[in-house]
Amino acid sequence: MTRAIFTFRTLVLVITLLSLVTFGVNRSFGQAISGNMVGTVVDSSGAAVANAEVTATNVATGLAITNRTNNTGEYRFENLPIGNYKFTVKANGFRTTTEVAEVVLNRTGTVNVTIAPGAATETVEVSGEAPTVDTTTAQLESSYDSRLSQDLGITSAGGVGAGVLNLSLLSPGVTNSSALGMGMGPSVGGQRPRDNNFTVEGVDNNLKTVTGSLITIPNDAVENFTLLTNQFNAEFGHSSGGQFNTNIKSGTNSFHGSLYEYFRNRNLNAVDNFWVLQGLKENPRLDNNRYGATLGGPIIKNKLFFFTNFEREPVGLTGASGLPVVTPTAAGLAAIATDTQINATNFSIFKQYLTTAPTPNGTCIQYDQKARPGEPGQVGAFEAPANGGCAKGSIEVGTIIVSAPAFQNYTNYVQSVDFNLSEKDQIRGRYVYNDLHQLDTTASLPAFYLIEPSKFRLFTIAEYHTFTPAVLNELRIGFNRFANTLPAGNFPYPGLDAFPNILLNDLGGVNIGPNSSAPSATIQNFYGAVNNITWTRGAHSFKFGGEYRQYISPQNFTQRSRGDYEYNSTQMFLEDFTPDIIGERSTGSTMYYGNQKAVYWFANDTWRFNQHLTLNLGVRYEYTTQPLGTARQALNNLSSQPQIIVPGVNEPLLFTAPTSSKNNWAPRIGLAYSPGSSGNTSIRAGFGMAYDVLYDNIGILGVPPRSAPLLTSRV
Repeated sequence: MTRAIFTFRTLVLVITLLSLVTFGVNRSFGQAISGNMVGTVVDSSGAAVANAEVTATNVATGLAITNRTNNTGEYRFENLPIGNYKFTVKANGFRTTTEVAEVVLNRTGTVNVTIAPGAATETVEVSGEAPTVDTTTAQLESSYDSRLSQDLGITSAGGVGAGVLNLSLLSPGVTNSSALGMGMGPSVGGQRPRDNNFTVEGVDNNLKTVTGSLITIPNDAVENFTLLTNQFNAEFGHSSGGQFNTNIKSGTNSFHGSLYEYFRNRNLNAVDNFWVLQGLKENPRLDNNRYGATLGGPIIKNKLFFFTNFEREPVGLTGASGLPVVTPTAAGLAAIATDTQINATNFSIFKQYLTTAPTPNGTCIQYDQKARPGEPGQVGAFEAPANGGCAKGSIEVGTIIVSAPAFQNYTNYVQSVDFNLSEKDQIRGRYVYNDLHQLDTTASLPAFYLIEPSKFRLFTIAEYHTFTPAVLNELRIGFNRFANTLPAGNFPYPGLDAFPNILLNDLGGVNIGPNSSAPSATIQNFYGAVNNITWTRGAHSFKFGGEYRQYISPQNFTQRSRGDYEYNSTQMFLEDFTPDIIGERSTGSTMYYGNQKAVYWFANDTWRFNQHLTLNLGVRYEYTTQPLGTARQALNNLSSQPQIIVPGVNEPLLFTAPTSSKNNWAPRIGLAYSPGSSGNTSIRAGFGMAYDVLYDNIGILGVPPRSAPLLTSRV
């Protein structure tokens, strides 16, 4: 792996224009995208210093926010943009003292300051970073900064795609999903991956169809990634599993850029034992070359900043079928050709897509022209006689290796703009663009591999306003779009309007046809707005927020839309008999609409009971409408059984449109205790409730019209 970085001081007009243009695109919102800092100011005797002036200054941008300590010497800063800060304390009769600390995404850090008697013109600056253990909340979290994102978040299950989300596997209680299966992403606290919630800059980033994350932020554009694993505050919801939050870099007062390349291929890795056991001496193809550039800096010093990242990631893989492909040898194909009952159309399709096996594999399949297929006798593959060849009524087959090119090509672009409008107003804008073109290798045969395009877009703009040092407001609006098409191609099948799926079990279960889930398409447009108010009064920090979400999501996936025809015997297919396993085709392609709305609100009180103990008391309410398409479940009322009483429910079994729960209250109670005065230890406990949002595949698989069998018969 190689990575080159350079720093320079040049302002490029094109980059400036790109930065300004982003204000004219669509908009976005989210959950918390900042951090907090609290602390206590005491004198050298340990007595609290009231009414001391505390100024938090962002080292990179010069943004300065001032607050004062209360009667117990405590101060609190809410919604600070993440980054390194200088916390400067001034008080009459004391030396000016400065501590340096980092504000981390979704975390409340602690910086306790001890000031010494002296003139205010005398300054004391503490070198190094102050500890930032979250001692004021029961929330459990793991945070990873930009350096870890660049150096560690480079792989995923398939080598690409998840990016910094892989860093979550370094957190306690997090494991990969192989044991639990359901959904995409890791398992947090033993829960299914489908219970996770993903946000980027606070914008909802969840795939509605089968769950998982959508847009991917290039590693070199990530400022901070945080995973909340347990007992999160009332501000967070939507799901009961992990809360995955990613923040994007912003520009600073100095110009900084980078050129980078991450290179991985099969020759850099030791040969996996999985391949050795299959007789291979080298790894299959894996060529991953991720390269890009970043540039960030000021447009107006201390006021307007930009950051830009462009990245390409072409990945070359080896396409391989999940099952061995068994086909007749030349001799076996010649024997089939003598069948007087063969269907010419089916035989031509068979020869066109199934390559003849070069050598026999020692097995035979039944093919008896004198017996009706499916009659008592040996069906499927069986060993050839010891003297070689195949007995009468069977044909010789062999195994072919399916190896075809496969690739995943990513194009990523990130643009961020930060504007310090005044001492009381800050604006943040973000735009993310992902394009993915990959070869769909789900089909058994390379002839049916097709390009699958996916497009991702996200925009977010947030405005932070300070009414007073004790009252803050954050307003965010947002947009997130995902569009995916899984094509079935335009393969002709004489006499049919679409190429079906033809499964032949005696040939290893090979499927002659495209991906069995094709054609399908998904569009997901997300719009939303959120407003949060923070009010600090005495020992209490109150936070109230409301959020509105709207999804517009037409989806097209119908099982067996092209027809599924599964045979135990290849002879049955070639002679055009009714399939002996399954022969079904749906009555048409159904469009499912996952359109739905959601309203969330919460109230939370962080009560700093004393220097050591903090109580978090909150409540959250969530109302999510049913997807528009699930209302069509009422069309299944022909299956209703009014006379049947369901055990334990005592209601008739009726098929009606589902309704949404209006009682999703989620209380959150927690405490954090920090013994001593160092702020290095926090003991946490709490209780909370959360509600998962159901994914669309539950509804789309049951939407009428139901699949109806279409039987074929021998002519």
